[in-house]
Amino acid sequence: MLHSARGAFDLPSILVGVVVVGILTAGVLASVFGVIPFAQDLAAKQDLAAINVAQGVHKATKGNFVDAVSLRTAALVGALPAEMTVVATEGGGKYCASTQSQTGRFFTISSDNTTPREGICNGSTEAPGPSESFSSEPVSMTARTPDTSGKQWVGLDSSHDGKYMVGIVLSRYIYTSSDAGANWTAHTEFTAGNTDTQWGDVAVSDDGSRMYASTYDNDFYRSVDHGVTWQHSTLPAPKETGFTSIATSADGATILLGNRTGTGNGSPGGYMYLSKDGGDTWRMVNYPTLNGRGGVSVSADGMTLTGYYAGDLLVSTNGGASWNNQRVMGAFHADGVESTVGGEKIILADQGGTQVTKPLPQGQLFTSTDKGASWTKSGPSGFWKDLSMSADASKIALAPWAGYVTVSVDSGATWTELKSLGSDNWDSVTVSADGSTFAAGTDSGKLYTGTLKK
Repeated sequence: MLHSARGAFDLPSILVGVVVVGILTAGVLASVFGVIPFAQDLAAKQDLAAINVAQGVHKATKGNFVDAVSLRTAALVGALPAEMTVVATEGGGKYCASTQSQTGRFFTISSDNTTPREGICNGSTEAPGPSESFSSEPVSMTARTPDTSGKQWVGLDSSHDGKYMVGIVLSRYIYTSSDAGANWTAHTEFTAGNTDTQWGDVAVSDDGSRMYASTYDNDFYRSVDHGVTWQHSTLPAPKETGFTSIATSADGATILLGNRTGTGNGSPGGYMYLSKDGGDTWRMVNYPTLNGRGGVSVSADGMTLTGYYAGDLLVSTNGGASWNNQRVMGAFHADGVESTVGGEKIILADQGGTQVTKPLPQGQLFTSTDKGASWTKSGPSGFWKDLSMSADASKIALAPWAGYVTVSVDSGATWTELKSLGSDNWDSVTVSADGSTFAAGTDSGKLYTGTLKK
């Protein structure tokens, strides 16, 4: 008798499943929605679900689980995809099935766990359980489950060692963690948690004591006790400004706010706001001939500041006292900009084209080793939505708005796609300053945190 509801079969499920199996042909969903990675993965999961129902029918009528050939012989399935593997133990006490989606991801189910998940069957008829195929990935990530399903993780940041984390979820709340992302607390007391207000970005000081969050409505939220309590203020900026990006120095004293909502020529979108006292007072930084700042960065020492949009990068190397405009040739649009401790090295991640209906070029990484004076293209191509890196730029993580989170643990010499997390629409990523801790969030509420493998 099965003790887990996940492995149980009842008559309605069997009857519905027979109909599903009868009409399911491998890859139907993928052929209809083949251009959509989500639908391609869904098609693979649906094929596995059909196998599970067929196995249930065979178990209920014949008393055992069987392999793919026996399922076809019993007329419980039609032709299976070449990528599909179905194996059973001797005697048919257990089974495992796995298949590959057109996105390249492998999914598996078994008699012990009938929920499709990433992995493959090991092919053994003695122990046909799933065998994970992601051992080469340099980062070990775990799915977290704060109540954010269907919502967008628009910002993530962490303390130097990754112990303290802060995130913001669109039309929800500020979320904080004091155990490297294992558990999260939702701060539900803020007006930005309502659906009519959008969160912008978050930033954390090195020791995690100071946390900051911004909104599109010029709201600024500050915590000075590791995120336990929060203070709210409204910046004296034009209502249209909307602060979509924020960065801070290691001590939390220097804060830079930027946006990407302006149209240039003196519009509100040309503004950045700078604080040198932890958010007590602010002054405006305005380059009226430029667009809004899609991404901003502050070096750990608070001396090198950047604000980027559409190929134009404003750079200050004296803590914001003066600014220079540096043109990053070939760059289109970037939200992700980071710099090393002293600001010598600056990396920005370009989104490239952002309209999926046109064959627009993918973005790339651009790196400067002279505080923005000159730039070189580097790293993988992709539609990069966010970038984060360790203080010495040896550990780097990239979040694409469609694809796999991609990381480097050797200063950008080589790159690895974290296929264990799956292809998704990623919106935010963070790497702790010491390079030990990672976190990434999607636009549908999924959140993963993890550590560098040793």
